[in-house]
Amino acid sequence: IDHMHTVIRENWNDTVHPGDVVYIIGDVSFGTLDQTVRYLSTLNGSLHLIAGNHDRNLVTHKNALLSRNIFASIAHYRIISLKDKRQVHMHHCPLECWPRQARGAAMLYGHCHGSLREYGPPMLRWDVGIMTELVNYRPLSEDRLIALINEREALIREDNYNCRDHH
Repeated sequence: IDHMHTVIRENWNDTVHPGDVVYIIGDVSFGTLDQTVRYLSTLNGSLHLIAGNHDRNLVTHKNALLSRNIFASIAHYRIISLKDKRQVHMHHCPLECWPRQARGAAMLYGHCHGSLREYGPPMLRWDVGIMTELVNYRPLSEDRLIALINEREALIREDNYNCRDHH
C-alpha cells in the first residue's frame, strides 16, 4: 500500500501544480482522519471533494477540513463549466440521466473503480477514479477531458444517436 500511495502522490504532483483546481470524486481513504489529512497535505492543488460512500468521516469533519484548507469544498454533487463552456456533472456514483445531457453535458463518477460495463448507445459519461485505466493513477486534466468529450461526441454523431432530455 505504501508503494501505491507513493506512485499516486508522485503522479499527482507531476500532473497538478499548486494553484490548480482538482475535483476528487469520492472514496478518498480508508485510513484514519489524521492519516488521510497527512496524505492529502502532500498533494498539489486546491482539492474539492465530491463525497463518496467511504467518505463519511470526512463529511462528518467537513468544517474542520475546510477551515484547515485540506479541502476547498465538500459536496455530494457538483456541476462545473469547462473553459469551452460545456457543463460537467460530478457525482460519486454513475447516473443514467443528468440535466443537460442531451445538450452535451458530461457526467464524471468514480464509485465503480473501473468495473461498470457501459451498455446501450454511447454517453458522455466516464469513470474517473484515480485507479482506472482512463487516468492511469493521475488526475484527468481539463484539456484531456475536453478531448474525450469531443471524441465521444463524434462517435455519437457517427451513430446518429440522439439523447432525449426528459427535463
